[in-house]
Amino acid sequence: MDPEYRYYAISLRENEVGVGPTQVCRRRVDDTGETHDELYLTGSGWVPTTELTDAQSGDRGTKATELSPGTAEVFIDVQDGRPASFEPKDGKYTYYAWMDDDKFSVDDARGVIRTWTSPQGYRMENKYTFDEGWVRSYLRQDVDTDRKSGRLKEITEEEAARFKEIVDARRWQA
Repeated sequence: MDPEYRYYAISLRENEVGVGPTQVCRRRVDDTGETHDELYLTGSGWVPTTELTDAQSGDRGTKATELSPGTAEVFIDVQDGRPASFEPKDGKYTYYAWMDDDKFSVDDARGVIRTWTSPQGYRMENKYTFDEGWVRSYLRQDVDTDRKSGRLKEITEEEAARFKEIVDARRWQA
């Protein structure tokens, strides 16, 4: 999304954003102070519009709600039939071993998580399980708020892969 624009959802006045039909508009003010509004249309991309001005005036039964660029991108992806991605754009994760306070090696970790920020700006996290692989998790928040004991130690991707091998070996030993 272009940082020189501000993005807006246009929806029926009685509907909340995301409920019912929602259009995405963007606005840019040029160097002369002139406002340029565009509406996103599937198949056509960004086209000039008066929808945003009309919604802000209240004359058409619609309303404009400002969106973050990431949220606008999600609306556009949905409109285009593309699923919203919550994977990191750069494909990079930060890995942590969940350790008891008296442990220091990944070999003794209680678990491993990976964290990242989604393209929409959400803080995301997965934990590794031997049955399902990487699944949604809230371990970092649980440890940070003392709902779970222990600590998180940042580790490398290679150490996370080694933990997966350790868990798999333990599974077959049991």
